Amino acid sequence: MNYLQQFFLYQSNHQMIMGVMTLVVYYGQKKWSAPRAYEDMMKPIPPVFKNYMNVASYPLIEMRYLDPERFHTQKLKELITELKYLYNHQYDETHDITVSHEIAITLAALTKNTQIYEKVKEKKIDMCQAIRDYGKENLRIGKKEGIIQTLIKQLQSKLGFLSKDTLAKIKSCNQEQLDSLTIHIFDIYSEKDILHYLSFD
Repeated sequence: MNYLQQFFLYQSNHQMIMGVMTLVVYYGQKKWSAPRAYEDMMKPIPPVFKNYMNVASYPLIEMRYLDPERFHTQKLKELITELKYLYNHQYDETHDITVSHEIAITLAALTKNTQIYEKVKEKKIDMCQAIRDYGKENLRIGKKEGIIQTLIKQLQSKLGFLSKDTLAKIKSCNQEQLDSLTIHIFDIYSEKDILHYLSFD
């Protein structure tokens, strides 16, 4: 689209076209392990056609591994520093780490952390407390996911098979439903029993 817009300018007043570079910014917590180019997702290309294929490979930037000191603006330095703190669950109790409202909102969006949204004040947020809370929330979610996976394995071992619909309902159950399923696991002999104890019947 950018080249097309520039081409129209070139046609009208012969303004030279500038090169366009695409960057991919990844802000996830885990190291990138997916394909880095369209070619990595394609079926093998016949060698005779390979040089004619318009296959792009974009530079991938992993925010978690960026050096904040290489950036000139204070906002970018803060954003990258606090993102790394959040993902590593690190904080320094001797320092009051605060960021602007704008940075706090951006961090909450990148990490999908609703607790940071709730803690955002009018101007600044205490990142030390946010990081502590973020770690506790991740631990709580991790424990719940661990229990769910254990239950699924036990139920699959007992029943031999679980449908995709039943698996989805188990994975999306709340704590009360999870407790009910755990307590009555020895009373379950079919998928219908599972749905009964999850109150989906």
